[in-house]
Amino acid sequence: MLCLLHASTLVLIATAPTSAQDSFAGAWATDFGALTLTQSGTDVTGTYDYKGPATLTGTLRGKLLTFTYKEASGATGKGEFTLAPDGKSFRGRWVSGSQLGPWNGKKQGDNEAREKAKADNAGKWPQLRQEIQPYRETLESFARELDEKWWVQSQVVPNRAEDMRKALADLAAVEVLMAGKYAGMTPLGTPVPNAVMEHPEAWLEVAKARVPLAQSFAKKATVQHLISEIKALQQVAQTVENSDG
Repeated sequence: MLCLLHASTLVLIATAPTSAQDSFAGAWATDFGALTLTQSGTDVTGTYDYKGPATLTGTLRGKLLTFTYKEASGATGKGEFTLAPDGKSFRGRWVSGSQLGPWNGKKQGDNEAREKAKADNAGKWPQLRQEIQPYRETLESFARELDEKWWVQSQVVPNRAEDMRKALADLAAVEVLMAGKYAGMTPLGTPVPNAVMEHPEAWLEVAKARVPLAQSFAKKATVQHLISEIKALQQVAQTVENSDG
């Protein structure tokens, strides 16, 4: 977050217990981008995107939410939001060491929030396509192995140790991308139902299943090797039989 000049400590104010009307749950447009908050009783958790995925965890007392946050850069801090009487906005601040600043927000309606999420999703696709491209062949091959419903351009079966190590490393990278920077990505436009590269929600599933899928490939490679050996032995036996008349 932006560095301001004055140091401060965050003072916690005692307030009345939280009522059913005092809810931060929902989507907010804030000084630090779109913020989505989930509330269970007085416990509040949230996510926002400030130079990468960031998280927020706090406790609500009345209309005051006190919280800690952690950002993609590793920066951490604490803060507080005070909900407006109508529940449609909040005023607040953040503190990190000797730095502090305002953090205000405005509640987004359901339609507005959906449109914002849709626009954010579409805006990330060009970079996602670029970052996923080095792993595409592996992702397609393992997706097809996971479920034959997925249409892929090609399926390359890794049957050497070095190929398998590279495939596992590829899918570990896919998991990092889809669980972090591109978490929650959805298909763009109207995707072809079975075209796996149009369905990022499936990529994380494939990446997480990489070990059993690799074992499946290994078993198939072993069987193919044994079949080749058996065929070779059968040819030898036939040659001997023919020689013996």
